[in-house]
Amino acid sequence: MDINSDGVMSMEEQFSDLAPKVTSYCAGYQHSQHPRQYDGIAGHSIIPPALTSLLLSSSANVLTYSFNLYGNGNIETINMSVCSVDSDIIVKTEDLKNNTSTSHGFEHYSGSIELDPGEDITSYEILVEINGYSKKIFRESYGDTDLDGLTDIFEILQGNGIDPRLNDTDFDGLNDYVEYYGNTNPLINDTDNDGMLDGYEVENGLNPISDDTELDLDGDGLGNFIEHQIGSYVNDADTDNDGMLDGYEYFNDLEIFIMDEDLDKDEDGLINLLESQIGSSANNTDSDEDTMPDFWEYHNNLDLINDDTNQDYDSDDLINLIEYQLGTYANNSDSEGDGMPDGWEIEYSLNPLIDDSSLDFDNDKLSNLQEYFWNTEADNPDTDGDGWKDGTEVKYGTNPLDPDYYPDPPNKIPGYDIYIIFTSLLIGLSYVVIKIRIRK
Repeated sequence: MDINSDGVMSMEEQFSDLAPKVTSYCAGYQHSQHPRQYDGIAGHSIIPPALTSLLLSSSANVLTYSFNLYGNGNIETINMSVCSVDSDIIVKTEDLKNNTSTSHGFEHYSGSIELDPGEDITSYEILVEINGYSKKIFRESYGDTDLDGLTDIFEILQGNGIDPRLNDTDFDGLNDYVEYYGNTNPLINDTDNDGMLDGYEVENGLNPISDDTELDLDGDGLGNFIEHQIGSYVNDADTDNDGMLDGYEYFNDLEIFIMDEDLDKDEDGLINLLESQIGSSANNTDSDEDTMPDFWEYHNNLDLINDDTNQDYDSDDLINLIEYQLGTYANNSDSEGDGMPDGWEIEYSLNPLIDDSSLDFDNDKLSNLQEYFWNTEADNPDTDGDGWKDGTEVKYGTNPLDPDYYPDPPNKIPGYDIYIIFTSLLIGLSYVVIKIRIRK
């Protein structure tokens, strides 16, 4: 009975043998109030509910139990549950409220609960719920067949379908305990439905509850979903640690899991690592498809990524494509170093790959290099067409590029030296003299 009429049946009110001891205890500390006296606060009791002296023991298909239940309030639940998951999942629950010998239910309990023969108990649980000033719940469970951190009985009664025989019910790589108390669904292997298993996402630092397939966690040029599909590391930009990003290897058909940095997949003379560094394609000998091979462009400091066939980076009047076709350097205006630009040599049919600076192809008394210096034509002995060879004009100080400015000495016949004229006249005169003598 509620002796002090405070609305709560305290343990001392329920068990009269405890009242003198508690009263004496309170008096020893000069407290006049005790559970049998009303302290002016309705619904309070000095001793809260407690589940004590709990003993649970299972053997084969039988569980024996013993415990004390103390406290106050209204007992809502006293359930003892057992289960077996050896083959089929079998669960049995007994309501011990029906076995109480008192109206309030705070007392000693003992007994046993059993399953059918052959159904060995794998897990068991006691559940006590008491309503009072605040709700008090006692739950003790044991037995975890799949070792996932959740007892069998818990998975059956509260797991909403979690299989007590499997530590990863949905086969996603995360055990049921982690998922149940985490953010993912233990019954769905891809909680965010983004095509990647929850376990993969958690293990690799992705978000298992948000679609992040198109993101690139490691910044290697491959989206998370592609890396998931091919098996490369989604949180490591270079899975095989060969110095090339996974994205570059993937799009160039290289080996993402095997170090192949020193190989030359397209056999263009540039190893894979170098092509990765300069940005050219490792599986195409002409990355920008401008008809100039990557190897040649690289060694001539051209652009391997963009078409630069019509550019003339060395300003020798030969575009890059022509230089490639001729075999000259696109980054050196004088490929063979003979003092004459490649374009000038090609214009006058000289050889830009061989030193021909001292030769005189047009026999005008000027070497090819002198013709370049004087800006005369190396394949025309009389550049200005004034009847005087370029070399002669240079010798006598006239302009080989001006048809109106040429040598005019009195003893000169245009285009001939005085020595040649004198020799010719002498030979002619000797011929006449000899012929006259013969006639005589």
